[in-house]
Amino acid sequence: MAALPSAMHLLAAPLQQWLAQHPDVDLRLYDPLNDDLLAALQRGEVDLALGVALDLPPQIKAIALVQNCLEFLTQALRNA
Repeated sequence: MAALPSAMHLLAAPLQQWLAQHPDVDLRLYDPLNDDLLAALQRGEVDLALGVALDLPPQIKAIALVQNCLEFLTQALRNA
């Protein structure tokens, strides 16, 4: 399984609990950046991945888990 580094912390506790209940499962985690994550998925090095669905090749299927809004942030301007 591969997941973006920014998402890996979300998986740590649930996967630890799940693995404790399924000790016979061989689970290996990788935390590549998105391009490397997609490449590993295409090469069959990982079975599933948690990443960003941007410019996906046609053989990769994405299932949306959450949707975020991208917001522009800036410092508030003071009146001089």
